[in-house]
Amino acid sequence: MKRMNYVFFVSFILLCVIGINGAYAHGSGVTLEQVVGDYVASLDYNATTGIYAGSLTQFAFELFSKDRSQKIDFTDIWVHLASVDESRFNPTVFSGGITGSALTRSGMAFTFPASGSYTLSLRYEKGDEVLAEVAFPLDVLPGEDTTKQGGFFQFTDDVFKGGLAVIILWFVVWLGRKMLQKKKAV
Repeated sequence: MKRMNYVFFVSFILLCVIGINGAYAHGSGVTLEQVVGDYVASLDYNATTGIYAGSLTQFAFELFSKDRSQKIDFTDIWVHLASVDESRFNPTVFSGGITGSALTRSGMAFTFPASGSYTLSLRYEKGDEVLAEVAFPLDVLPGEDTTKQGGFFQFTDDVFKGGLAVIILWFVVWLGRKMLQKKKAV
């Protein structure tokens, strides 16, 4: 009985570590920050060697007090991503709202259609109140296929971690059943 409790405890800890690591997948990468009034707006993205056209980039958005002593809760963020290229008829690449999260960082994944300079504008809101507005410049490098918008499914670290979590969970259930069968046989 003690062994079964130990196996379930270790499996639970592993699943928690994988889950937390997946929730904060943006922790390894680049962080850009700007002071805006009484706040510090933070933008994290997972591209340590640069953002490449045609490759999926994950962004995470946070808002802190000016002295960074506390995280500021917001209900949603309005995101506007535009190309700086003057020759484009419509420079807007993405524009939309993202719901804020109290448990994890709010974020989005995006595949840039072409290389060039972009501006990522964020408006942090809490209900009808605008807390902060900020714009971050982004440089997107040429990718292998700059005409591709990204597929329906791309294999990322999060997909790998989710698959690993399913395999571990399946193993724990299988092991628990085997141990219960042994116990009933005795």
